[in-house]
Amino acid sequence: MKGAVQVERQRILIVDDDGVNRSILGASLQALGFEVAEETDGSAVLSACRRFQPHAVLMDLYMAEMDGDEASRLLFHHPDFSHIPVIAVTGADLCGAERQRFCRENGFRACIEKPCSVSRLLAVLVPCLARPICSELAAVYGGQEGSYS
Repeated sequence: MKGAVQVERQRILIVDDDGVNRSILGASLQALGFEVAEETDGSAVLSACRRFQPHAVLMDLYMAEMDGDEASRLLFHHPDFSHIPVIAVTGADLCGAERQRFCRENGFRACIEKPCSVSRLLAVLVPCLARPICSELAAVYGGQEGSYS
């Protein structure tokens, strides 16, 4: 098509040791047009970021070899990856000021609880992306700056 604008698909890395959680998150994001890669442990996050160059990382907190908070701090302090927003995805009950403190101390841009709806996932993910995917999508799913605090 002449004059068509080519839009880069947003790449999301999912790091979770639970295959069911990875599958649900991955399928939901792929259905919305995101490109998805998966890892099973925080220890693989640096090599996955080198290989996949994600626009954002969804990170489980509790994994066998390296927990999500340690992996997030690795990314946060790495010169090549510190710009990548990392979102904690957890079954832990973190809310309000405790959630904000935990995120800030561990390099997470935001935190969402499992299970979460697609609309909640997008409301947190869209504002975290460095390049907005489209204002209509953010508006439909309530993705406004600060909605994830």
